[in-house]
This record gives sequence, structure tokens and C-alpha cells, in this order.
Amino acid sequence: MSNSIYSIHTINGNTHINDSSKKNNSNEIQYQLDEADNNVNHIDNNLEASKENLLKGIDGDSIEFPDGGFRAWLVVFGSFLGLCTSFGLFNASGAVQSYVQYHQLKDYNVSTISWIFSIYSFITFSFSVFSGLLFDKRGSNLPMIIGAIFMSGSYFCLANCEKYYQFLITFGILNGIGTSFCFTASISVVSHWFSVKRAFAMSIATIGGSVGGGVFPLILREMYPKIGFSWSMRTIGFIVLGTQFVSAALIKDRLPRKPKTMVIMNNNNSNNNNNNSENKSFQFNYFKELTYSLFVAALLFIELYVFIVLSYLASYAMAKGFSDSQGLLLLTITNLSGIPGRVILGYLADKYGRFNVICFVTFMSCLTVWVMWLPFGSNLTCLYLFSALWGFFSGSILCLSPACCGQISKTENFGKRYGTAYCVASFGSLVGLPIGGAIIGKSASSQGYTNEVIFAGLIGTVCLLFLCLSRYSIAGHRLVKV
Repeated sequence: MSNSIYSIHTINGNTHINDSSKKNNSNEIQYQLDEADNNVNHIDNNLEASKENLLKGIDGDSIEFPDGGFRAWLVVFGSFLGLCTSFGLFNASGAVQSYVQYHQLKDYNVSTISWIFSIYSFITFSFSVFSGLLFDKRGSNLPMIIGAIFMSGSYFCLANCEKYYQFLITFGILNGIGTSFCFTASISVVSHWFSVKRAFAMSIATIGGSVGGGVFPLILREMYPKIGFSWSMRTIGFIVLGTQFVSAALIKDRLPRKPKTMVIMNNNNSNNNNNNSENKSFQFNYFKELTYSLFVAALLFIELYVFIVLSYLASYAMAKGFSDSQGLLLLTITNLSGIPGRVILGYLADKYGRFNVICFVTFMSCLTVWVMWLPFGSNLTCLYLFSALWGFFSGSILCLSPACCGQISKTENFGKRYGTAYCVASFGSLVGLPIGGAIIGKSASSQGYTNEVIFAGLIGTVCLLFLCLSRYSIAGHRLVKV
């Protein structure tokens, strides 16, 4: 039986029959179309709001940050001390590599030796997926203490190393684990206290990496001929132990901690598992975000690019005929030049946009490789100038990377997102040095090191490409603060 309702009207002698059900159906269709338009507009508004949040560096939560004050800056100072030995010795690892390459491990080729230091770099960053989660759940003190014990212990053991496998275990594995815990906690804690001034605060903290990277080669330069390798390493171990415990006493997390359950990975997309995602250390779901994925790809090439230059710069100088002392001095200049770079460019990043500035400094860093190091690397004066300029720009790349990660992350999840990003980036460090060593060749000739410079320049250029793409995914072609 039909549900249609008819009405009959007579107008000017003509009879009209109206089907009211057709009107009702027409009204219902129009209503559904209006609802669909509203939903589309709502989605568009949400997308625009999300992009605006990324542009402004707002993570979408209601957390208030001190962005200054005595306690906040005391945390920055504590982070500075922690990074002075953890990231500083990471930057100065070339001073150890260049020594053992010509002494204890002189019978091994460059590529084989480089595996020790690439594994060290790989573990430093890959273990951040665990140290970052531990920081989110237990705060800063526990990872700092774990890191101090592993780091100092590795240098005490390193003093007695003679065989290849001993260097691999003590420096590559133990030191890598310790550096990861200290490095991640020291960086992450700053994000608990700063938001608007986050890039500047992180740049001040990461100056510790430049100071340590500049001072430790000078210390080793003086100690190697006077007290030998063994007591040089023991001295470094005592410095690490004291500095890290002072740092642990000064830094303090301030946001609520999460449940203590820990699971290594999560790649299940079900709703139930997503509700428990806070317990996962490595988050595959993060890579559904285009901006985050592009940024992580850039990080991978950043670590590959920076670590290759820092690791081979001293031995490059020796291959060109300069002395051990001059090679170590190049490392010192590179790291100390990063101090003003971190301060100035960190301040500009908060003012003009973190992604804008990191793209600019990466471009300038690559430019120095192509126009200075490659054509004029045999000239000592030019090498000193290159070290100063490259250090100025590359130092800010390293300090702006966590600030950019914080801009596209909620503060409460920063440790996990930062750890996940650097876990992926660590694979660049793992393969970078062996590839660079293979390019240099067994003979470690001058031409081999020139080929390595070309390789570093290409990697830096690829890194710049991904950084620009990540910025484009946020703001497109617009010349705005990002």
C-alpha cells in the first residue's frame, strides 16, 4: 500500500494534484546535503586549525609553561652540564677515533675501525626510544643515573682496551647506552619548562655539547703525550661521573608522569590498543603524519651528515699531511664555533620560525662543504675557516632539531616522539661511517678523503630537501613563521 499523500486544488477552473511525499523527500534530501556541507566545513576548519597550531608551535594541550624564572633556567644549566659530557664527548669522538686508528688498531683499515664509532652513534640514538619512554614515565633522575654509570664505566674499561672487540664493547655499546640515557633526559626536560622560548632554551642547553666537544679534544691533546691513553680515559671517566651526577641533581621534570607499564613496540591500529598507546615506546602510528615522517627522514640524514664530518675531519687533516695536533684543533674550532651559532640562531628560530631557520642553516652548512672544504681542503688556513663556519651553522642544526620535533608534538608525548624519531635516525649513523670508510678506502689516501667530502656534501643536500618538504607540508609556499 502506497504511503503517498495527495491533495487536490482547483485554480481558475483547472484541477491540480500535489504529491506531498515528493516534497517531503525533496526536503529530506536538501537537509542531508546541508548536513554534508556542514560536516565538510567542520573538517576543513579542523584541518586549518591544526595547521595554524603547527605554525604557532601550539601542541593543542592546556599545559602552562613558566618560560623563565630561576628554577626553569637552573634546569637549563643542569641540562647544559649533562650535555657537556654526553653530547660533548659524542662530538669529540673523532679525537678517540683518530688516536686508536694510528695506535692500538693500526693494523685495521678505516672502514673496520669506523664500525666501532658507528655502532656507538647508532646505540646512542636508537636507545632513545627506551630512554625517552623511561623519562616520560619516571622523570629525569633515573635515566640520568643509569647513563652516568654506563658512561663513566665505559671510559674506565676503555683505558685497558687493546683488542678490537674490546673497543667495540666498551666504547661502541656501553658508552652508547650511557650517552643515550643522559642525552635524551637532558634534552627532554627543557621542554617541560619552556614553550614560547623553547628553541632558545634548548640552544642554551645544547651549548654544553659544543663546549664539551671543543674542550675534550684539547684535554686529550695535552694528556695523550703526557700521561698516555689509559690514564687519559680514566680522567675522562671521573669527569663524566662527577658532571652527570651534578646535572641529575639540578634538572627536574614538572609534568604529570604516566603509568609505568612499558611495551617495546606498537603497530596495531585497533581502538583498544590505541587507548593504551601511552605504554608503547616505538609508535608506528606517528608515521601516519606527513610532517612527522618527512621530519624524521630529515633527521636520519642530519645524523648521517653531521657525524661523518665530525668523525673524519681530524683524520682528513692528517691524510692531507697535517699533524695530529692540528687535526684535533680543527675539532675544537668546529665545536666551539657552535656556541654563538646555537645562541644567535636559537633566538632567531623563536622569532622567525624554527623550521624556517633550520632550513636556512642547513643550506649554509652545505654551502660551506661545496665551496670551501671540497675545493680548498688542502689549505690549512681554509680548513680552519671552514671548521669555524661549518661549526657555527651545524651546531644550530642539532639544537633546533628537538625544538622542531617539539613544535609538531604534544609536550606530554615529547619523549616518545623524540625517541621514536631518533631511533629511526640512528640507522643513518649506523651505516654512515662504514660507507664513508669504504669510500676513503683501505689506503686512507688523500683522494679517498676528498671522495668522502663529496659524499658528505650529497648527504647534507638530501637532508636539506627533506627539511624543506617538512616545512612545505605545514605552510606550503607561504612566507610565514613556521
